[in-house]
Amino acid sequence: MPSGRLGIPSSTKVPGFVEFRLLKGPEAEDHTLYASDTLWKDYDSFIAWTKSDHFRKAHANAGNADRKPLYQGHTQFEGLEDLSAI
Repeated sequence: MPSGRLGIPSSTKVPGFVEFRLLKGPEAEDHTLYASDTLWKDYDSFIAWTKSDHFRKAHANAGNADRKPLYQGHTQFEGLEDLSAI
């Protein structure tokens, strides 16, 4: 899959990154649900990514009023812990 928009994110270049998935959900008349899912080696690797230049560059245009809106309202982060590995 190519890098960039709807492709492999720059987070793949960050230590601790394991996997990325872009999931397409149900389609309604006025929108289609998408969710991104990343898997990290550990919590500290994820936090380090959120403080990196890769993260800032990947989210540089978030909320840019000049672009066609991609979201209905504000995005919501939902961090989940894999309990099957414990």
